[in-house]
Amino acid sequence: MILGVVATLLAFFLSSRSEPGHGGRRLSSWVTQLDDVDAARRQEALVAINRLGPKGRSWMIRQLNRQQTRLEKILGGDRSNGLFSEHDVRRGRLATALATAGPAAVSAIPALERAAKDPEWVVADRAKAALMQIRQDSSTALSQTLTNFSDIAPWLRCVCTVRALGTNVEPNISGFLASLQDLSRAMDTVQLLCVHHIDPAVSGPIILACLRHAEAGVRGNTLNAVIINRSWGVAQRDAIAQCLSDTNASVRANAMFTLTCFPPGMLAAPPPGLIQALNQAANGPDATISPFARELLSKLTLGSER
Repeated sequence: MILGVVATLLAFFLSSRSEPGHGGRRLSSWVTQLDDVDAARRQEALVAINRLGPKGRSWMIRQLNRQQTRLEKILGGDRSNGLFSEHDVRRGRLATALATAGPAAVSAIPALERAAKDPEWVVADRAKAALMQIRQDSSTALSQTLTNFSDIAPWLRCVCTVRALGTNVEPNISGFLASLQDLSRAMDTVQLLCVHHIDPAVSGPIILACLRHAEAGVRGNTLNAVIINRSWGVAQRDAIAQCLSDTNASVRANAMFTLTCFPPGMLAAPPPGLIQALNQAANGPDATISPFARELLSKLTLGSER
């Protein structure tokens, strides 16, 4: 066990020392920024990554190939956000980063081919998109699948891959959301989001729509999907706050638990709407959530005073 700890720490230390950087920041930081919601910041990251050239690509390929050690899985350091490994999320981002060089990243193809077979969608779908960009493959077949909502899982995977190619998929997502009025489709979709981690830009709008669904079962299960997909957006936070006054007791309880799972930064300087929702829950008749609402309200109040 001790040797395992030493080996893990040594591997981490050597990886950190060999990691290239640009502009005073490590490459991994720029890779993360490729997922920023701001287009200008994404472009800034793309430029920084490409300036590192072959040296940067070699480091990213090694990291893409790297698997978690048994000790890392036991310690759970990469499983602090939801049920999915942050290690897998990083590998998905690395695939996207490697694709920014286009055909010049041909050396990454073997690693990306392996990643494209990964059981985690967040890795495989981005790797498939990266291979298409490097090989300059046509995306015509994918574009046709985007308009076919009949099979939910293939559509979800397709839209994530197409988005990773840099294509605007918002109209396709809007069309899919309209189909979720059907109860069976909504339940099947939420179930998939409770099992697979996908691009937050795709899961986010779906989660928001399902949180407002007429069926309580859909709303309750969607709150589980929020945690699993780490959908910690402002819009999701505010929608969950509204669920604290849901007519269904199970939905209210799930909403309270989900709010307590949010990263502290997302609850800092809470908006009036969130404070009002927590106040109502804290002073309401539902004893299953009122003590938790009071506790969270106390933490938020103390945090805002510091």
